[in-house]
Amino acid sequence: AGNGMLSMSMYLKYANQESHAFLEKHVPALRELFIFAPLVTLIFSLVIVSLGIFGYVIAARKIRFLLIIYFSILLVAWIAELGVGFTAFGFRSNLKHILDTQLADVWNKSAPPLYSDRMEIQFLFACCGFKTMDDNPGPDCRAEFKRPCFTAVEGRVGYLADAAGIVMIVTAGLELFALIFSLGLCIGLGQDSGKDAPPTEQTELLR
Repeated sequence: AGNGMLSMSMYLKYANQESHAFLEKHVPALRELFIFAPLVTLIFSLVIVSLGIFGYVIAARKIRFLLIIYFSILLVAWIAELGVGFTAFGFRSNLKHILDTQLADVWNKSAPPLYSDRMEIQFLFACCGFKTMDDNPGPDCRAEFKRPCFTAVEGRVGYLADAAGIVMIVTAGLELFALIFSLGLCIGLGQDSGKDAPPTEQTELLR
């Protein structure tokens, strides 16, 4: 799970850097996705790997106090991962509104004769026009560009948001087994320590 999340962090950070840098600069609502998503997934991956090592050690040594600490940290991480995952899906549902307002503003302000931002969007996302192929296209529409830029950008950014959300939810699902196992082990160790405790005066009288 930690390796998967680390791979996701690297993908969010380094895949399609030029197009992501353009959106980060011109579409403020997408800035959080491109800045914080790689950082958050990197932090979670390091936490998961550290917890995995910590959990293995304390499970082998069967130290109940440390196991309780491990369970508490893992529970907090699990809740946080679910929160981040559902936040990513919530961002995905709001994506059309963001592009309809902020990206459309960038497109419409890219006026003739330069069309600089409009041309850059078309080049970076291999698209032509905004909502349709004929919707105020830039002067450099190429024959190989087969989709409007709104659809191209929505697909690219939506894929990243969906992927981040799925990785978080799947990781949280896998960690649920670790939570159940650690809780069961903690209860078992508690029962064993109760059996091994020296008899009290009351129990001696009952004998």
